[in-house]
Amino acid sequence: MPKLAVPVTPAELSRTMAALAESLVSGVAPRYVDCRTRAGEKSTESFGVVARQVEAEGGECVAGWALWELPGVFVEAEYCALWRGPAGELLDIVPRTSPTRRVLFLPDPQRTAVPAGQRSVRRPVVNDPALLAYLATFDQEAQLFARGALDEKSGAQRLAPADVGAYERVVAQRIQLQQSVQSLYPEWGPYSPCWCGSGQKARWCHGVQQA
Repeated sequence: MPKLAVPVTPAELSRTMAALAESLVSGVAPRYVDCRTRAGEKSTESFGVVARQVEAEGGECVAGWALWELPGVFVEAEYCALWRGPAGELLDIVPRTSPTRRVLFLPDPQRTAVPAGQRSVRRPVVNDPALLAYLATFDQEAQLFARGALDEKSGAQRLAPADVGAYERVVAQRIQLQQSVQSLYPEWGPYSPCWCGSGQKARWCHGVQQA
């Protein structure tokens, strides 16, 4: 049976995910939002993409957190921007490395733009030393980028030249740790979140045979 190796859109709000969401934005419920990539867009910097869409078609930028999970391993909240069109429809219009039909989105009314050094938040589901060290490399990477220059329009953070070597070491460490973490990856079964990002369980979406 195939294994899930990357975080996907949750099919349900686990206790760990609910606790993460509450710690980020108290009293606000996450909601599923459709993905519809902006035509011709290649950048993955959401605030820049949404700003260009607002300039072209109107609407507004909505800041918040896209919620992901690798079931039984870790949950993740990615700080990002979505686009609300003039008619009121909320959409994720940013290209993603893994094609996704929907995201589970937690609006953050207290934020209107990308703050310097903002990074994704990850919480382990299991207390595994290799997993903890693996997740720590993402925080180390974010700290390095936070020391670089910030493009205020796009929200993209650039590495300072002096930090390039440290960044390469962090990435190398992550690759090494990933070999140990792979044993934790869950098998992709009928009750797993579907790989397509629909927010449904696989049994009622694409099914195991189509993985």
